[in-house]
Amino acid sequence: MSTATGVVKWFNNAKGYGFVTPDQGEQDIFIHFSAIAME
Repeated sequence: MSTATGVVKWFNNAKGYGFVTPDQGEQDIFIHFSAIAME
């Protein structure tokens, strides 16, 4: 599994998913709360 960094664009706490804009400037990425790793 690869690791990426970015900025949260939108996140729905009730449903546990959202979108992240990667630092590399690629297309927004769908993210589920179970895949998020905090520092």
